[in-house]
Amino acid sequence: MTVSAVLRTLARLSASEQPQRVHVDVAKTAGLVWLADAPVAWTALTAGAEAEPVPWAAGQHLKHAVRRLAAFDALHREDRLLRLGWAFLCGPAEVEGKRRRVCLPLVSRPVRLHHAGGRRYGIHPAGDVAVYPLAEWLRVPELETGLAPTDEWIAAALTAGGFPGVPVLDATHDPRSFVGGDRLVVVKGAGLHAGEPVVSTGRGTALFTWAGVPGIEDTALARLYAPVEVEPDDGPVTEVLPLTPSQRAAVRAARSAPVTVVGGPPGSGKTHTLAAIALDAVAAGQSVLLASRTRNAADVLGAALRRAGGPVPVLFGDSELRQEMARELADGLAPADRAGDDLDRARRSADAAVARVERAVADALRDEDLAAEAVRREALMSAHRAVAPKAFEDIDLTRVRDLMRPREGLFGGLRTRWALRSARRLAGAADMCDPVELEAAVRAAEQSAAHVRLAASGGTALAALRDLLAEEDAGRHRATAAWLAARTVG
Repeated sequence: MTVSAVLRTLARLSASEQPQRVHVDVAKTAGLVWLADAPVAWTALTAGAEAEPVPWAAGQHLKHAVRRLAAFDALHREDRLLRLGWAFLCGPAEVEGKRRRVCLPLVSRPVRLHHAGGRRYGIHPAGDVAVYPLAEWLRVPELETGLAPTDEWIAAALTAGGFPGVPVLDATHDPRSFVGGDRLVVVKGAGLHAGEPVVSTGRGTALFTWAGVPGIEDTALARLYAPVEVEPDDGPVTEVLPLTPSQRAAVRAARSAPVTVVGGPPGSGKTHTLAAIALDAVAAGQSVLLASRTRNAADVLGAALRRAGGPVPVLFGDSELRQEMARELADGLAPADRAGDDLDRARRSADAAVARVERAVADALRDEDLAAEAVRREALMSAHRAVAPKAFEDIDLTRVRDLMRPREGLFGGLRTRWALRSARRLAGAADMCDPVELEAAVRAAEQSAAHVRLAASGGTALAALRDLLAEEDAGRHRATAAWLAARTVG
């Protein structure tokens, strides 16, 4: 089955499902607090992202409703569900071929309510102004650019949404009173509400459209239904972030696999791993697009990338972090204090420092194991020493082990016998010494040497090595992040 056929099948199934609930009455979610034509509403609606919260005192009659809306906002803080809407379309309307009762703002913006005591609040913009949900998407940029508190703008937005000629009423009217009425009107005022309006459930149409897109058979979606074998990439990972073995494996898999699934419960490091995958790809000279279903997920992932200290992520869509991103980009475009070559040398030096400590830790742990075996087999040491006396002296046991390794290729057997003869000579073993006995004697000599080293040093300082490794590893991450940030500028 081709991926196009799969998409067409999913489209048919989507069309036959119970329709997704369409939110066309924003007053039903957590209530609508009507601000009428309060100047504070338009100020908050058009304020810049960096503006201070706009002060507002709720009327006595709104006190409980505003408190409930603020509590709803606090409960769903990560989802940013609180909206400031303007120009509400209310009454009976035909939406997606069905007659519905609607209460929808023509303009909406995510906001937060900051309680300042009593009935005083601060309205803080938490995203971008959007014209929705009725206008044709091609007209949206034009309408957003020309946004104005006028009847002319409202008429243009209504015409773009397929509702020409709807009467416009002033803000002395409450839009909720028209929801159950017999005529469709627009109330020219502002209101706070919770929940984003949804008026389109065209999933089936979208799936049918994707089925005809050229090149759909070469996408990651196609690989879910027609997997292909790929060569794994086992090269070193560019670690701007500290990684566990499973996270490092995910980064390597993402380099070559058409689809890589990273799963786990909350707090298991999925976002951390995605950030590492993105940074590893950027280090390889690639560009990365990260998409999420929610703005909060995008912000969390962007924050993880910024904490890494590498290249500044560019966030698209509705985000409270846009101004901060702009400042970071401006800072990143400033001339670097050190040239790229210096940063690369610092990165490679930090890598080498970590590798040295890791080798020291590995050697220390190996000595601990060997010394423990030496104590356990102490009664056999004299017998092993008789087989290979020189192995217990100051000789290169690594060289002896290499000589004992079987040779392959041309004249492999003859070369193996010559190497074994050299190994016996270095270890002081007899010419006819059995290779198995020689192997055991060399292993015992390694155990004895490790025991002597530990006794001379007073034991392994693993705690000091652990702290040193953490320090060098943190330095490596900083050096790699600085190198990667400089590499991506320009």
